[in-house]
Amino acid sequence: MTPLGRRKLWYLLRVVGTFVALVAIIELLIDPHLPLIVRPAMPLLVGAFFLLVPGRLHGWACRPLYRAVARLDEERPAEAREAASEAIALFTAEPWRTRLGWMVGLVHSGSVLAMAHYNRAVAHGALGELDLAVADAERATALDPTYAKAWLLQSVLARLQGDTSGRAGELRARAAGLGLAEDDLEGLLEVLSRLLARVEGGT
Repeated sequence: MTPLGRRKLWYLLRVVGTFVALVAIIELLIDPHLPLIVRPAMPLLVGAFFLLVPGRLHGWACRPLYRAVARLDEERPAEAREAASEAIALFTAEPWRTRLGWMVGLVHSGSVLAMAHYNRAVAHGALGELDLAVADAERATALDPTYAKAWLLQSVLARLQGDTSGRAGELRARAAGLGLAEDDLEGLLEVLSRLLARVEGGT
């Protein structure tokens, strides 16, 4: 199984396991004299609540990172670059924030710092700052060598820089080898190409 596949499976098992355990524990604590209509609902509601809390805590601890992602989705790369830089500085100064990934089961990368560098690389690329984009993309894969999206980004950047050595193809193949499915590859390539189109157009 590929690293990406393992992360997805581990996340699914953890969510299901946590929910089942919470429901079982709460079921044991519930007063048996409660109405039958209430007893099954309580553990489900409490279990759902405790599954949502980690995501909210992680979102709070990594707010600049998710702001960078949102700005890229809105195709506002200058603001995304600023938010990603803020995330990198925050994670470097307060490393405890980077250790909360287990709470939500990060899928594409186990490192929020690598994710911040990846998003800043995309923003740099969209702004025509290709050398800075390459540096951030390479930093992302140095932090997490299993980060398939960052390898694919390096492939796109190599093509934008006029690669004729075949390195762009090798980087794409590496991303695919890490578990990025063909549909995901094509979808991500489309998104990256749209964001970076202004570079190719000389704008």
